[in-house]
Amino acid sequence: MKMTKFAKTILSLGVIFMLIAAISLNLTACKDKEINLSSESKTAVSFKEIGSGEKQFYLTVTYLDKSSDKYSIRTDENTVGGALLKENLILGDKSQYGIMIKSVNGVIADYDKDKTYWAFYVDGKYATNGIDTTEIENGCEYALKVEK
Repeated sequence: MKMTKFAKTILSLGVIFMLIAAISLNLTACKDKEINLSSESKTAVSFKEIGSGEKQFYLTVTYLDKSSDKYSIRTDENTVGGALLKENLILGDKSQYGIMIKSVNGVIADYDKDKTYWAFYVDGKYATNGIDTTEIENGCEYALKVEK
């Protein structure tokens, strides 16, 4: 079947139109991606680096007012509690169940006074072990949060 010049021209214009549309969509997607990346970089989290040692983990401390501090901690201690005690980030009382955290960064949580306490989380989940028996896993994210 022989195509006329007119049909070839229409077909060529259709292909060109589809290419332009595909390029436009691609450029728009890239532009949106750049916007997302730049907005993420504005809210990038910076960790306060403390300690020294072979092991490294991350700690987020969240206070009752929802403000927080983030740490990248290096240590040679075996447990999270041992590392935080060594760096003077936590203070607590020893009990038959392990360390009962009373303060983090000097911020006291007192259940008897105002029903607040320091909760311990491992990778976003409420910890099933105490802070002083939780072995450090390199790169793991731990959290201490004041809860009521």
